Amino acid sequence: MVKAGYNATRRNRNIGTAKQGHGQDNEMVIPQSWHTDRLAQETIGKFKKVERHIAGRTLTFFIEENSGGCVHFCSVSDVFEIFKNIPFADWAGMETVVFRQPSKKQRILNPVWGRMYYFAQIGQKVGRHMAEGPAIFLEAMPNDNKIVWSASLDPERAEELKRLEEDGHLLERVGKKHVIQTNPNAIRHTQLFRTVIH
Repeated sequence: MVKAGYNATRRNRNIGTAKQGHGQDNEMVIPQSWHTDRLAQETIGKFKKVERHIAGRTLTFFIEENSGGCVHFCSVSDVFEIFKNIPFADWAGMETVVFRQPSKKQRILNPVWGRMYYFAQIGQKVGRHMAEGPAIFLEAMPNDNKIVWSASLDPERAEELKRLEEDGHLLERVGKKHVIQTNPNAIRHTQLFRTVIH
């Protein structure tokens, strides 16, 4: 009878287990391009560009195409009206507003109403950008969105919950969770009067 040769796979019981490292490189994260330092939020897909003039300046709006059942609840006219009613000194450096379509993974891992960057390079491809400088990003949201928060809130989060209720979002306590049911008017109010202005 011939003896079988050395077979490492039969002797190593850690192969394919977490102890050996299996599954450690597939954590769910928002991907970041390795060949540019541009943030994922600054890269936009198909879009429409609109320019409006105010106080001798040009405001540029990029409206990204929607997908995944998401909608932009604010319009260019809404945001433009807000800028018209704010003293020019408060938004002097701002020239760009992006109505952005987040990816499904971004909506799951990092949902936000909007963002403000002091310096953004907005574009579609590596090395090319259509605008740079300070920018406001307003996120498209699903029409029937539910946000779930833990019932144990720090003071800052509790204040935010009150503000969301004042904006018109429906709050419900379900066990150890706060369930926030959004609606179009409430999202529009939150994005226009709290996200854009702040």
